[in-house]
Amino acid sequence: MLAELGRRGLLSDVRSLLDPGFKKQTEFIKDPSRLKAALCTRRAGKSMGAGIYLCQTALENAGVSLLYIALTRDSAKRIMFKDVLQHLNHKEQLGAKFNHVDLTMTFPNGAVVYLVGMDHSDMEAEKVLGQKFKLIIIDEAASFRRDLKQIIYGTLKPATVDLGGTICMVGTPGNFTKSYFYDVTEKAEPGWSVHKWTTFDNPYMRENWQAEIEDLCRVNPRIVETPSFIQNFLGRYVIDQSKLCYAFRRERDMVDAAPAKQMLHVFGIDLGYNDSTAIVVLAYSHNYPQVIVKEVFKQSEMTITDVAARLRVMVEKYKPVRMRVDNASKQAVEELKQRYQLPLTAADKTGKADFMELMNAEFMANQIVLVSGECDELADEYENLIWDDKASRRVEHPSCENHAADAALYAWRDCREHLLYRETTKKTAIDKIDEWETREAEKIERAKTEDWFEDFN
Repeated sequence: MLAELGRRGLLSDVRSLLDPGFKKQTEFIKDPSRLKAALCTRRAGKSMGAGIYLCQTALENAGVSLLYIALTRDSAKRIMFKDVLQHLNHKEQLGAKFNHVDLTMTFPNGAVVYLVGMDHSDMEAEKVLGQKFKLIIIDEAASFRRDLKQIIYGTLKPATVDLGGTICMVGTPGNFTKSYFYDVTEKAEPGWSVHKWTTFDNPYMRENWQAEIEDLCRVNPRIVETPSFIQNFLGRYVIDQSKLCYAFRRERDMVDAAPAKQMLHVFGIDLGYNDSTAIVVLAYSHNYPQVIVKEVFKQSEMTITDVAARLRVMVEKYKPVRMRVDNASKQAVEELKQRYQLPLTAADKTGKADFMELMNAEFMANQIVLVSGECDELADEYENLIWDDKASRRVEHPSCENHAADAALYAWRDCREHLLYRETTKKTAIDKIDEWETREAEKIERAKTEDWFEDFN
């Protein structure tokens, strides 16, 4: 009975750490939903709110375990351990003890807060197996590279069953819109209660935040239009196009239909099973100024037999001059070549980032177009595939799908004849007269340097 009263926060000796002056933060913490998400701007008080939530739950539930998850152990220590939990312990005189090696906070009533990083490897997630948690908070949720949906439903949610625990995701909008956090906060995933607030809702930062915005606008009035301002100051998702891997633009690079011309075809193939297998058909000709992406096929869980059957149908339709395939799975490629007599050629994957930039130059010159309705999956990849800003070299973000984009790149490297195209137009009578006058003027200029011109004078 005491445990239940404590859970409800009704015991007289359990004081509340919640701030009634910070309405949005308090509403999030008091929401009884077992699956919650908070989408906030920078400096909106989400990390402090997470710390208050952890401490309040620990005070109300003796002996329970609570879990704070960040991208890495170092970020968990930097964000939560010192600046939030130790600060609250000192300010509120909670009497908790800290273990700097294990990154734990132990309360006098036996409740323990554990801090971990979980975006590095599967082993990090496995460390929580077998434990029971009253509250789990996943911070920096928008930046996770690993599949958060799998982590939550495969590992974390079973660990909350015994205590009827709660799982929360908190984060700030970014460039990555193919994450589970994005789906929950923007697409209304079933079962989740979503809260949103900005720094203007934080009573302790509101005036400073307004002054910061005014300073930025004085220097650059159009800063309010930039993706970083929209993400960090307004709390809305928008992709910074400078972070995109490809310079594809839907309004410029999509056409309703392929031209009715005799063209050569090249296939690009990216094999996968859990990941999608992608087959992309490109067409080109020295008599046409653009490479046409005619068709994109993309499907997961395909066997070698399935891939071979699909390729045979497409070969019969397009009669390709070349079929480039990612040769990473050599066994699968050799099976397709020997058993199914498919003339596959290994794709050249060297200098990938450099060739992506060359391909971007053709996108910007409108020399590559996609057929609308047939290539929408590739267009979606192009619009969401971003560079990994945390990598030491120029590579795509590991959580973004790039199977069709890679297949298209393999095939595009074989398409060059369109660069030889020279547009010819029928000359009018005026054009012919202008050309005759130009030729005659050139003749007169040349004649001035010859002896007969002097004799004639």
